Amino acid sequence: MTTALSPGVISDAETFIRQEARILLVDDDPDAIRLMHQMLQGYRHVRFATRVHDAMQLIEREAPDVVLLDAEMPESNGFALCERLKQQAHTREIPVLFVTAHTDVSFEVRALSCGAADFITKPISAPVFQLRVAHHLRTKRQMDLLRQLATIDPLTALPNAQAFQQMLRQEWRHSELTQRPLSLLVIDLDQFRKFNWHQGHQEGDRRLQATAEVLQAQQQACDTVARVGGDEFAWLMPGSDAQTLQERGEALQAALRSQGLGSAEGQPGGRTVCAGGSARQASSELWGLQDHRMEMAGSSHTQLLDAAQRSLTLARQQGRGRLVTVALHEAQRVRHAAPHTLGPVEHTPASQYLQGVTSTRAPVFSVPPQ
Repeated sequence: MTTALSPGVISDAETFIRQEARILLVDDDPDAIRLMHQMLQGYRHVRFATRVHDAMQLIEREAPDVVLLDAEMPESNGFALCERLKQQAHTREIPVLFVTAHTDVSFEVRALSCGAADFITKPISAPVFQLRVAHHLRTKRQMDLLRQLATIDPLTALPNAQAFQQMLRQEWRHSELTQRPLSLLVIDLDQFRKFNWHQGHQEGDRRLQATAEVLQAQQQACDTVARVGGDEFAWLMPGSDAQTLQERGEALQAALRSQGLGSAEGQPGGRTVCAGGSARQASSELWGLQDHRMEMAGSSHTQLLDAAQRSLTLARQQGRGRLVTVALHEAQRVRHAAPHTLGPVEHTPASQYLQGVTSTRAPVFSVPPQ
């Protein structure tokens, strides 16, 4: 059974779209732009461009919610711009509406084939034009909300595991291009099942929400904090090296303790957190030797994640409320070190050195600072 929306709800939605929707008009004819702009009175954010190059710059600066595009333009045509938008991940979902004087069906077929959402012919009928633009804006908003729901954890309002994986891949690629460091911290609440058993699931949810709030308060503008599992969080730190990772991990533990989330060791579960971190060092630190460069050439974001998870496992093995971090370039030192120089991690406090991870299959050792 379908429930109809009340007129008030529809009106509120339309008002929001008119106030927030971003529309881009692309046409080499100023008169056509003026006409479309008049038909779009009531929409607050309408921009225009008379060249494809200028349109692309506007789109890169702030992605619109819909593009109204002429098929034929002087230095480039609208089909090329549409194809370019559909090839890029960050612009692929923008609906493109062709507005053209061409009535030949071959033009419409070409427009739809390159990814256009609609095809409007000139001379423009104002009511049809307005209804089609409003329809595509509503659809775009609904799809944006669905995508947001699919990538947000409902309990903590943090990005979920899917969103985190996407951001991790993106930040790793950026780190490779810029040769800037990248760090990752994975946090796990100690004995959280036991806490839920003794305190109840509602208290467990409050504990997760409180932990999320502390993480959000600690993060910087470029960071990503996500809930990636039941009681597991991930903190991605672009630009942070191994030393900064260690310092920020310790600051997080202190902040949790100050909020009563990292204390009460004797209480049943869920009161302390273990954290494991990994850092991809900057270019000068990571690519110091030719053989190191060769060995790290095939590295990927999965190596950073694997190292952080292995560090978390070490932290759990050492007890509650522990922090263990790893620098990926330390793995090369461990790989080339003589066996007698290596000591088991349990014999040295984790906070005194960086851990070295050799590979996903090799054992994990510790290396004292040099």
